[in-house]
Amino acid sequence: MKNLSKLIIWALPFIFSHVAWCGRAIIFDRPELISFDDGRFLNGYYDSRDNRRSCVFLFSQVGGEVDGRPQPYTKIKILTFVPKENNFSFDGRNRFFDIKGELYRRGGAWIIRTDEGQAGCENALGAFTSFPADKVGGEIFSVTKKIPAIGIRLVSRKSFFYDFRDEQFIVRKGYLTPGDGVVVLQTHGKFSYVRFSDPGPDTNGRVTAGWVYSADLVNPFPAASKQ
Repeated sequence: MKNLSKLIIWALPFIFSHVAWCGRAIIFDRPELISFDDGRFLNGYYDSRDNRRSCVFLFSQVGGEVDGRPQPYTKIKILTFVPKENNFSFDGRNRFFDIKGELYRRGGAWIIRTDEGQAGCENALGAFTSFPADKVGGEIFSVTKKIPAIGIRLVSRKSFFYDFRDEQFIVRKGYLTPGDGVVVLQTHGKFSYVRFSDPGPDTNGRVTAGWVYSADLVNPFPAASKQ
C-alpha cells in the first residue's frame, strides 16, 4: 500500500446491525502471515519483502487435521500457490507454482513447511522447505489473537480507502495496490471494511483499516466443494 496519509489503528466499528461473519481471522506475532478459519478449512496468505526481494504465496488446507509425527503436534496438509498478476482467482492461478506442504500446530504455535521453496523464498524472507520426515521444522509463528471476520481477499486494482461519516462514505488519500492481502471484517452495500498489515520493509507491519469497494477484492482460494 502506498501514499498512506492517515493511519488508523484497527478497531472494529460496530456501526451496522448486520455483520455476516463467516469465521475468524488469525493474527500472528509476525505480520507477514495472516490466516482464516471458517470452521472447516484453513486458508492463509504470506507476504514478506525487503528492498530487493519478495516472498509471496497463499495456502489452502487439503483434507482434515491429523496427529503429526512426531507428537505432540497435529498436522494439516496444505497446498501453497501463487496467483497470476492479472488473475487473482484460484482457477486462474499459475499452476507451475503449486507446491504441497504441511502446517503443524501445537497450541498457539504454528510451523509451516513446503516440499519445495516458492519463488523468492528460501532466504531471509522465509525458509519453508521440508525437513526430514521425523522432524518438525520450517517457519515458526505464534498466534496473538483471533478476530471475527468474513475472509481473506486480494486487491485486484488500485483501491482507495474510505471513511464512513454522517451516513456517507468519504474517500481518503491512502490506497491499496494490486496483490495486497486484506482481511474483510464486514460489508455494507458496495463497500467492505478491511484490515491491512503493511508488509513493506520499513513499516514493521503497520496496521490500517478502512472501507474499500468490494468490487476491488477477489477471493483467491478454492471453493470448499473443491478442497
